[in-house]
Amino acid sequence: FFHNNGKENYYNRIIWRKSDLENITTLDDAFEGITHVYHCAGYISFKKSNSKKLFDANYKATSNIVNFCINKKIKKLAYVSSIASLGEDESNYIYNDKKRTSYSYSKYLAEIEVLRGIEEGLPSVIINPGIIWGKCTRNSPQSKFEEMLEGFFCFYTKGKSGFVDILDVVELLIALMNSSISNERFVLVSENISYYSVLKRLKEKSHLKVFLLPLAKFWVYVLWVFDNLFSFLKFKNKTISFAFIKSIYSTKEYNGNKIIRFFPNFRYRKIF
Repeated sequence: FFHNNGKENYYNRIIWRKSDLENITTLDDAFEGITHVYHCAGYISFKKSNSKKLFDANYKATSNIVNFCINKKIKKLAYVSSIASLGEDESNYIYNDKKRTSYSYSKYLAEIEVLRGIEEGLPSVIINPGIIWGKCTRNSPQSKFEEMLEGFFCFYTKGKSGFVDILDVVELLIALMNSSISNERFVLVSENISYYSVLKRLKEKSHLKVFLLPLAKFWVYVLWVFDNLFSFLKFKNKTISFAFIKSIYSTKEYNGNKIIRFFPNFRYRKIF
């Protein structure tokens, strides 16, 4: 199963049903005849002004899905969360307001809803992928990094994060759903890579002449001051938070080896 290069077209086998995950009246049709649920939907933003949208899209939508899964007696739920919800290590969550972005808090609340479902008898698994690498849409992380290299200069912070290939995420999610594994959480990280290394490798791969320049934390705090000032004067919505600044300079490393204990034949793909 793992790293199967077959080209079966699963896309054409999908039956599409459109619904609003925040509106429970539209979910009945989506759950008709369903026995297993993959909850992969979510909203990503690190703008302070998008806090309510993040809360609604990530927490409320997950709460609705969990409730439907319980009421419809769904056999298993697989939820895609994020390493952003984690605390100082993989067994803890982030509780301190100053240490979390609105995005990380919304994913934390969503996981709490899945845990509530488990307590009410809903078999579930949670995965916490790192930055999912794979050029699938223009809004994907890989595309965003590539966009940063389109100018003459490219600024980067001296932080790092965990990365994982999108194909690994999909394969492991399906494998977990098809297994007897339940009520477990897995961090999915292939490599911990600095943002500089990611940009450097993309630059070399694309043979670009862009200059990579480090961005000192001081200048980000200057931007934070102006961001708050313009927000106070009603010129724009607040964008930058202390938690966001901390996150882009974080050098925390993540361990994705737990999944290998459950699937000994699995090996992560290299990001580059």
